[in-house]
Amino acid sequence: MEKSMIRSKFPPNEDRDGVAVLPPVPFGIGLVLGALVQFLWEPLAFFPVTWIGHVAGWPLVVASIILVIWARQTMARSGVSLNVYKPTDSIVVSGPFGFTRNPMYLSMTLLYFGISLIINAVWPVLFLPAVLTVVHYGVIAREERYLERKFGQEYQRYRSGVRRWL
Repeated sequence: MEKSMIRSKFPPNEDRDGVAVLPPVPFGIGLVLGALVQFLWEPLAFFPVTWIGHVAGWPLVVASIILVIWARQTMARSGVSLNVYKPTDSIVVSGPFGFTRNPMYLSMTLLYFGISLIINAVWPVLFLPAVLTVVHYGVIAREERYLERKFGQEYQRYRSGVRRWL
């Protein structure tokens, strides 16, 4: 039988990942700032006609929604809390977590890019590297240090076998 999660032996009173910001925040800020620059200052379009952006963007939005639902259902079925303020007591390694360590962040990135295409706006995409830098250093790197400290070699094995993004 395939292992679906790794359990913690970490003391509850030391159980914090220390993330600097909730992950949706930088994505939301980057998208809004990019859209404001796009529509209030200097429009830069991907495509000469907007329907192309819809054709390109909606599949990414749908893929994002499917991925986040799949990840949330996998976590719920494994008994892992979806509350980001609660300590992690196990790591889910099945479902989308079997091919990406960060399906929620991947979903947010797909959504961000899909919306940028739908609104035919280049500026939000130009802000995306800054968003991903904040998410990487403010969230992912901190989470991964925490998970390595908490789960040790089991997390190291998981990390070495599953890519961060894809």
